[in-house]
Amino acid sequence: MSENAAAAVAAPTLVSLGTIGGAVDLAGTQNAIGTVGGFTVAAGNAFALTDAPSQLLTLAGSLVADTIDANAGTIAVTGPVGNAVNGSSISLAAGGGGISFAAGAVVNAGNLHVLDLTTTGNGVTAA
Repeated sequence: MSENAAAAVAAPTLVSLGTIGGAVDLAGTQNAIGTVGGFTVAAGNAFALTDAPSQLLTLAGSLVADTIDANAGTIAVTGPVGNAVNGSSISLAAGGGGISFAAGAVVNAGNLHVLDLTTTGNGVTAA
């Protein structure tokens, strides 16, 4: 499943009903996806989501993929985010709003090689 960078998806919550069989690449730089709930991508595949620079993206449900790449103005992690057995990297990149991990938020490493947390402001915080 892929999206052109010039496209935009507006959705309060993004979930998968079961396992997505291939890579997920939501590259629209003006996406307005508020929350990723339970979302699973089949082993060997990646999940990539780019939200608009002003958007708050909450990773609330279990997000599982071999490679996870999320970009938004602000990222709030409130649920488990992790790799499947063959996982290689998790990259969270936020703008001025930074990245926050709520109490109980978990990064499930699996076979994690890289954890990249990048912000242009407000840093990374954990409750």
